[in-house]
Amino acid sequence: MAEDSGSPSAPSPLADYRTKTENRSALERVSMLVPNLTEETTVAEVADDADVSRETARKHLNHFENWHVLVRTGTNPETFVRNESYFDWLRIDALKREQSVEELQETLSELAAEDERLAEELDGESPASVDMLGEGYENAAESAEKVRRWQSVRDRMDDVVAALRNKLDLDSTVPREDASGERLRISE
Repeated sequence: MAEDSGSPSAPSPLADYRTKTENRSALERVSMLVPNLTEETTVAEVADDADVSRETARKHLNHFENWHVLVRTGTNPETFVRNESYFDWLRIDALKREQSVEELQETLSELAAEDERLAEELDGESPASVDMLGEGYENAAESAEKVRRWQSVRDRMDDVVAALRNKLDLDSTVPREDASGERLRISE
């Protein structure tokens, strides 16, 4: 007979998810999935993941589409993806509310210094220009991690600049969008 070690086994990720969602409404369960819809996702997939009927999932997904949190990308089958512009706005708005102009400027200075350091270290003008195999195949994973870090710094700089512009009310005098409607980015 096997001895009991006395310690319970760790819950599986699925069991952990079920515990977090079991007492939540259908809207809350669908809402928890919305930020993760970074690829086209069908109503049926959302219904399965949220443990709701397809009609319930469709109703809530349409609600998020009406609020511009999601974008409908297909009709047969119905597919949705998160609206990146909305999530950009959330990050920028949080920065604007949580940091003063001086703090945003300090954050931007720190990020700019990190950007310069990574540009020098990776010998590139942008993350996209880096040859990740330049240091050899055995160092490719480390190079890729540095490139991801650099891109993250650039993305954060974009958000801080947008928050500063917004906080200083420069949006009315400095265009934030190009002709395609996309937000201008430092990282490009």
